[in-house]
Parts: sequence; C-alpha cells; structure tokens
Amino acid sequence: MKHPGDFFIVARRVLAQTLLRPLVFYAIVSTLIGYTVLFVISKVGGAGVRPDALLRQIGGSHVVALAPALSALLFVAASGSATNAWLGSMGLPKQTLALEALGVDRRAYLWAPAWLAAGLCYLAVAALFALGMIAGGMLVCRSYGINGWELLTGDLLDPRPERVRYAVRAAFLVWIYAWGIASDVIAKGGAAKPEADSVTRGMTASVVACTLWVVAWELATVLVVV
Repeated sequence: MKHPGDFFIVARRVLAQTLLRPLVFYAIVSTLIGYTVLFVISKVGGAGVRPDALLRQIGGSHVVALAPALSALLFVAASGSATNAWLGSMGLPKQTLALEALGVDRRAYLWAPAWLAAGLCYLAVAALFALGMIAGGMLVCRSYGINGWELLTGDLLDPRPERVRYAVRAAFLVWIYAWGIASDVIAKGGAAKPEADSVTRGMTASVVACTLWVVAWELATVLVVV
C-alpha cells in the first residue's frame, strides 16, 4: 500500500480479466439457469399441485442453494483461468524474477493486488449470478401472474425462520469461495513455470482443485444445516 498507483494498476488488470470481460457470459448463463430451473419445476412438479402454488412454495430457495456453487465453478473455469494464465505468462519469460532482481517484492507488487481483486470480483460475480437467476425466474413467474421479485428475493432478504440457516450457509460459502479461489489461482499462477506446458498444467490444476474444494464445502455444509 506504499505504492497505491502500482497496486491499482495490477488490480485493474485483474478486474478486467475476471469481471468485466466475462460479465455478459455470467449474466446470460445465470438468467438461463434461473429460468430453466423454475420452468422445469412448474411443468413437471408435484402431481395435482397447481404450478403457481408450487412456485410460491419453492420461492427463492433454488437461488440460495445453487448460486454459490454454480457461480464458483464458472468463476474458476472462466475468470480464474484467465488470471492464472496471465500470471503464468509472466513467470515463463522470468519477468517475475526480474522484479526480484530489481528489488521489488513480487508478492507485494503483483500477487497481493491480484489476490484482493480476484476475491472481490468473485463476490461481485456471485451477486450478479443470484440476480440473473432471479431475473430468469421472474420470467416464469410472470406467466403465472406472480410477483416474481417479491417471491424470489424473500429467501435472500427476508427468509422465513426455518430457512434462515440456508441463507446463512449461502453467505458463508460465497465468502469462503471468494478468498479460497483467489488464493489457489494466485498460488498456482504465480508458481515457477520452467516450460510453456507448465502454464496449461497450472490452469488445469487450479480448476480441478477448486472444483473438488467447492464440492467438498457444499457437501460438508449440507450435513451441518440439514
């Protein structure tokens, strides 16, 4: 933080790679998922239950349950890989070693702002993903004459007492995923790259590790709240 100008130059680069460039992708995918989930439920729901009654019973529980995991997996695959490759491409021609030779601490100059920006960008992506799922669900609710915004945001903004623990779980997972994914991406992207294939291996290893880590957290927290 002694050199905020340099700090924000690196952070801005990561912001562009992890949030701004794939922003439309996240918005489209989340909206389609939100629409598809409620559409399928309304069409093949419980026998003898009206679709509008079924939607009111479900509310926004699917957003609370799916948004953290799906946003994390997509973030790792798209945004995380981009940042991982960027850091790896600097390590391959020894640019990061050149920083050390000039007396610049690469952890403070490069890795710290990249880590902070990646974590904050995931928090923004998770919020965007939840909004996209809500927007997609609202399209289904509109066809049944239901106030979609009030229904779908209830489990997030004002959950019923029996559903509070699921909202807390979702918030906890989003926070954990943000800094865990950022840490793994920066660690593997900033690792030594003796050859070109090392960049690809680092990206793949990060995607695999973070995916397994997300699945483990999902299963562990389900066992706690159920």
